[in-house]
Amino acid sequence: MIKRLFPAPVLSCFLLVIWLIINQTVAPSQILLGVVLGILGPWLTRETRPFRVHVRRPVAALRLMGRVAVDIVRSNLQVAAIILGHRRRSVESGFMHIPLKMRDPHALAALGCIITGCPGTVWAGLTEDCSTFTIHVLDLRDENEWIDIVQNRYETLLMEIFESGPVHYRFAGAVPSQGEQSGEAVLTTVASSVRAGAAKSGENR
Repeated sequence: MIKRLFPAPVLSCFLLVIWLIINQTVAPSQILLGVVLGILGPWLTRETRPFRVHVRRPVAALRLMGRVAVDIVRSNLQVAAIILGHRRRSVESGFMHIPLKMRDPHALAALGCIITGCPGTVWAGLTEDCSTFTIHVLDLRDENEWIDIVQNRYETLLMEIFESGPVHYRFAGAVPSQGEQSGEAVLTTVASSVRAGAAKSGENR
């Protein structure tokens, strides 16, 4: 009975914390609303989730929440400076594409919430193979800076939380290690098997 009412307790707590961070308040009314959201959200979407959430490293989740909280405050100050005209240079907005290595749907959803929750940025799209993440930035000065923020500030921790471990990005042109080559070969084989199975299923229909 309890499991039916709380199909994903960790996700419920995560939603509550994210709700309070986004609203930047711990008012009783917002806490109550966050609790309702945390309970109803997983319960209403339990049939649509591909698999249960498995938080592998809770400490990494706390570190991520701390980073998000700091970034939200920092983004608020930067956006306020732009709106109030404290910056003399012109502001250039734009879309940009960021390559990703994580594939867990919960991690990708969390990244989308983080980007959208920070003032000045918004999630704008994700490729079908989940390899490229598109965002819109209000003040797009340096694309490499945003790639570094998403990949090394958020994705590394999301990999620790939802997948087997952190991802390590190499400089362009670096030669992958033997272990990385083996991992990529396994992923290629699995992807080929999935495509072959899907094609065979379509023929049988």
